[in-house]
Amino acid sequence: PMYSSIVIQRPKTAGDPVVRAPPALDIASLPKDDATTKQLGIVRDIIQNGWPALLAGLSFIISTNLSDELFVEVLASYQSLTNVSGMLGLNTPRDAFFASLAKLAVPARVVSSLESYVESQTPRSTTSFSENLGLSGPTQPPGLSERNMACLK
Repeated sequence: PMYSSIVIQRPKTAGDPVVRAPPALDIASLPKDDATTKQLGIVRDIIQNGWPALLAGLSFIISTNLSDELFVEVLASYQSLTNVSGMLGLNTPRDAFFASLAKLAVPARVVSSLESYVESQTPRSTTSFSENLGLSGPTQPPGLSERNMACLK
Protein backbone atom coordinates (compact mmCIF):
# COMPACT_ATOMS: atom_id res chain seq x y z
CA PRO A 1 0.00 0.00 0.00
CA MET A 2 2.66 2.55 0.99
CA TYR A 3 4.92 1.59 -1.91
CA SER A 4 2.12 1.76 -4.46
CA SER A 5 1.27 5.33 -3.51
CA ILE A 6 4.91 6.35 -3.91
CA VAL A 7 5.74 4.57 -7.17
CA ILE A 8 2.77 5.75 -9.22
CA GLN A 9 3.32 9.45 -9.71
CA ARG A 10 1.29 11.96 -11.64
CA PRO A 11 2.68 13.27 -14.90
CA LYS A 12 4.58 16.57 -14.66
CA THR A 13 2.77 18.09 -17.61
CA ALA A 14 -0.40 17.24 -19.49
CA GLY A 15 0.16 14.50 -22.04
CA ASP A 16 3.17 12.95 -20.28
CA PRO A 17 2.82 9.29 -19.31
CA VAL A 18 2.31 8.27 -15.70
CA VAL A 19 5.65 7.59 -14.00
CA ARG A 20 5.87 4.09 -12.53
CA ALA A 21 8.60 2.29 -10.67
CA PRO A 22 9.67 -1.05 -12.09
CA PRO A 23 7.67 -4.02 -10.81
CA ALA A 24 9.08 -6.51 -8.33
CA LEU A 25 11.29 -9.22 -9.76
CA ASP A 26 9.42 -12.46 -10.41
CA ILE A 27 11.96 -15.17 -9.59
CA ALA A 28 9.62 -17.86 -10.95
CA SER A 29 9.93 -16.37 -14.45
CA LEU A 30 13.75 -16.68 -14.46
CA PRO A 31 15.58 -19.77 -15.71
CA LYS A 32 15.60 -22.31 -12.89
CA ASP A 33 19.03 -23.75 -13.69
CA ASP A 34 20.81 -20.39 -13.69
CA ALA A 35 23.18 -19.77 -10.74
CA THR A 36 21.94 -16.18 -10.37
CA THR A 37 18.35 -17.38 -10.04
CA LYS A 38 19.37 -19.79 -7.29
CA GLN A 39 21.26 -17.01 -5.48
CA LEU A 40 18.27 -14.68 -5.72
CA GLY A 41 16.08 -17.44 -4.26
CA ILE A 42 18.50 -17.85 -1.36
CA VAL A 43 18.54 -14.09 -0.72
CA ARG A 44 14.72 -14.01 -0.87
CA ASP A 45 14.47 -16.85 1.66
CA ILE A 46 17.00 -15.19 3.98
CA ILE A 47 15.13 -11.90 3.98
CA GLN A 48 11.70 -13.55 4.18
CA ASN A 49 12.70 -15.58 7.24
CA GLY A 50 15.17 -13.23 8.91
CA TRP A 51 13.75 -9.75 8.44
CA PRO A 52 12.22 -9.43 11.95
CA ALA A 53 15.58 -10.18 13.60
CA LEU A 54 17.45 -7.96 11.15
CA LEU A 55 15.03 -5.10 11.74
CA ALA A 56 15.24 -5.46 15.53
CA GLY A 57 19.03 -5.63 15.46
CA LEU A 58 19.48 -2.68 13.12
CA SER A 59 16.92 -0.62 15.06
CA PHE A 60 18.77 -1.25 18.30
CA ILE A 61 22.19 -0.50 16.83
CA ILE A 62 21.18 2.69 15.04
CA SER A 63 19.41 4.07 18.12
CA THR A 64 22.57 3.82 20.24
CA ASN A 65 25.29 6.44 20.34
CA LEU A 66 27.28 5.41 17.26
CA SER A 67 30.24 7.02 15.60
CA ASP A 68 29.42 8.70 12.31
CA GLU A 69 31.13 5.94 10.33
CA LEU A 70 29.08 3.18 11.98
CA PHE A 71 25.88 5.19 11.63
CA VAL A 72 26.45 5.53 7.88
CA GLU A 73 27.09 1.78 7.54
CA VAL A 74 23.98 0.80 9.53
CA LEU A 75 21.85 3.28 7.59
CA ALA A 76 23.18 1.87 4.31
CA SER A 77 22.18 -1.61 5.54
CA TYR A 78 18.65 -0.36 6.29
CA GLN A 79 18.37 1.16 2.83
CA SER A 80 19.76 -1.93 1.12
CA LEU A 81 17.37 -4.27 2.93
CA THR A 82 14.46 -1.98 2.07
CA ASN A 83 15.43 -1.89 -1.61
CA VAL A 84 16.08 -5.61 -1.90
CA SER A 85 12.83 -6.47 -0.10
CA GLY A 86 10.92 -4.32 -2.56
CA MET A 87 12.82 -5.67 -5.55
CA LEU A 88 12.01 -9.25 -4.53
CA GLY A 89 8.33 -8.48 -3.90
CA LEU A 90 8.51 -8.95 -0.12
CA ASN A 91 5.94 -6.31 0.84
CA THR A 92 5.80 -6.88 4.60
CA PRO A 93 9.56 -6.56 5.22
CA ARG A 94 9.78 -3.63 2.79
CA ASP A 95 7.02 -1.72 4.58
CA ALA A 96 8.47 -2.58 8.01
CA PHE A 97 11.89 -1.20 7.04
CA PHE A 98 10.22 1.89 5.51
CA ALA A 99 8.24 2.49 8.70
CA SER A 100 11.31 2.07 10.87
CA LEU A 101 13.28 4.53 8.72
CA ALA A 102 10.40 6.99 8.94
CA LYS A 103 10.41 6.79 12.74
CA LEU A 104 14.16 7.41 12.73
CA ALA A 105 13.78 10.32 10.32
CA VAL A 106 11.07 12.08 12.35
CA PRO A 107 11.27 10.85 15.96
CA ALA A 108 8.27 10.96 18.28
CA ARG A 109 9.96 13.62 20.45
CA VAL A 110 10.03 15.99 17.46
CA VAL A 111 6.38 15.31 16.64
CA SER A 112 5.31 15.88 20.27
CA SER A 113 7.37 19.06 20.52
CA LEU A 114 5.74 20.33 17.32
CA GLU A 115 2.34 19.79 18.90
CA SER A 116 3.31 21.73 22.02
CA TYR A 117 5.36 24.44 20.28
CA VAL A 118 3.67 27.80 20.23
CA GLU A 119 5.32 30.55 18.27
CA SER A 120 5.29 33.70 20.32
CA GLN A 121 3.35 36.67 18.94
CA THR A 122 5.10 39.22 21.11
CA PRO A 123 8.74 39.47 22.06
CA ARG A 124 9.44 37.70 25.35
CA SER A 125 11.13 39.36 28.22
CA THR A 126 14.41 37.84 29.33
CA THR A 127 12.64 35.93 32.09
CA SER A 128 9.01 35.60 32.92
CA PHE A 129 7.26 33.97 35.81
CA SER A 130 5.59 31.24 33.70
CA GLU A 131 8.87 30.36 31.94
CA ASN A 132 10.65 29.95 35.26
CA LEU A 133 7.97 27.51 36.37
CA GLY A 134 8.11 25.59 33.12
CA LEU A 135 4.48 26.39 32.32
CA SER A 136 5.02 27.68 28.81
CA GLY A 137 5.77 25.72 25.66
CA PRO A 138 9.24 25.32 24.22
CA THR A 139 10.84 28.58 23.14
CA GLN A 140 12.96 27.06 20.35
CA PRO A 141 11.24 25.60 17.31
CA PRO A 142 11.70 21.83 17.10
CA GLY A 143 14.17 20.59 14.54
CA LEU A 144 15.78 17.54 13.03
CA SER A 145 19.37 16.47 13.51
CA GLU A 146 21.80 15.64 10.71
CA ARG A 147 21.14 11.95 11.37
CA ASN A 148 17.39 12.47 11.08
CA MET A 149 17.97 14.19 7.75
CA ALA A 150 20.20 11.32 6.59
CA CYS A 151 17.34 8.89 7.32
CA LEU A 152 14.98 11.04 5.26
CA LYS A 153 17.24 10.70 2.24
